[in-house]
Amino acid sequence: MFRNRLKEARKRKGWTQEQLAALLGVAKSTLAGYESGNSEPDMARITLMMKVLNVDANYLLQDEMQMHKRSGQTIDSNERTLIKQYRHLDTHGKKVVGALLDLEYERCTKAEQSDDAPESPALVDYRRYTSPAAAGTPLWAESEYEIISCNPDDVPAGADYAVGIQGASMEPDVPDGATVWVHRSEQPEDGDIVIAWVEGEGTVCKQAVCDGDQIVRLHSINPAYPDIEGEDLEGLRVYGVVVGMME
Repeated sequence: MFRNRLKEARKRKGWTQEQLAALLGVAKSTLAGYESGNSEPDMARITLMMKVLNVDANYLLQDEMQMHKRSGQTIDSNERTLIKQYRHLDTHGKKVVGALLDLEYERCTKAEQSDDAPESPALVDYRRYTSPAAAGTPLWAESEYEIISCNPDDVPAGADYAVGIQGASMEPDVPDGATVWVHRSEQPEDGDIVIAWVEGEGTVCKQAVCDGDQIVRLHSINPAYPDIEGEDLEGLRVYGVVVGMME
């Protein structure tokens, strides 16, 4: 094994671990890790070991190459050519190749880890209506939305689009500046928070108060704001029911 060959070569030189570690520019504990098999040097460090210990790759790595052969993996002609070329390089050339090999190995290893990682869910595009409170402006005005891309896991069930809230009439439940998710529906149930259009008011976010299937009042949770009821509900159009708030 590599660790045994390294130890043999060091002892043949008559050096302690501390002495060889100093020549390699590593801590004694690092060299001890190489010799125990708890860590492995990179190619640049192996190249330096060969120079310092006056041994070649065949000596240090012969056991690993034998294991490679026994595993049934073969070395093709391109790999043989690379090995032959490497053996003809001087010390500087081997350091350059070793450094490049380390970089490419790290890049490919990260790519393999990325391939093995679970795929993220595909993002889904939704409309987010940005100015729903403008008086007299219907929610579906083409100039009043932007496209947002969301992870489906972050979107409440049944949500069809999002609406940016302007105003404090629904605080603290729906704060000014919040974005709510809306399920497209024209028939809310009593107590639902709805996005609706009211003549003279524009698009509003209110709590529906119903008598059967009929909305009799749009309630403002914030007591500082009046409810909408009676004749003010004429021309009411409900766009949808709020099913969640964007975090």
